[in-house]
Amino acid sequence: MSTVYIQKESVNHVMLKNDTGADLAQYEFTVIGGLACVADNAITDGAVGSFHVEDGLCLQADTFVSGQLTFGTENADVFWKPSTGEFSDTSTTTYYKVGIVKEVKDSNGVILFVKQRHAELIS
Repeated sequence: MSTVYIQKESVNHVMLKNDTGADLAQYEFTVIGGLACVADNAITDGAVGSFHVEDGLCLQADTFVSGQLTFGTENADVFWKPSTGEFSDTSTTTYYKVGIVKEVKDSNGVILFVKQRHAELIS
């Protein structure tokens, strides 16, 4: 049997290395190591910083892939395109499934979605 020791660390925020290849702005969404993350502050490429990784976090989004932006159905999957940082309502190879729609797109072009902890790569 192996003995483990629990390190007391917040499960909502974790320190991770920004290995995305780009600097991240505060509150920018990304995927690192299979986790759907929101940067707690500006984090330069290659630096270690704090990320919000909580499952069930409600996020607003208004940056969408052209032609993939209906978001008219509650509980529909939300996808994220890593090459552009845009969200999509269409399952597409190389995108990540990152949550579900909580509130459909409003008159201001904003959706509310529930973020899942683990991002699922679409292959």
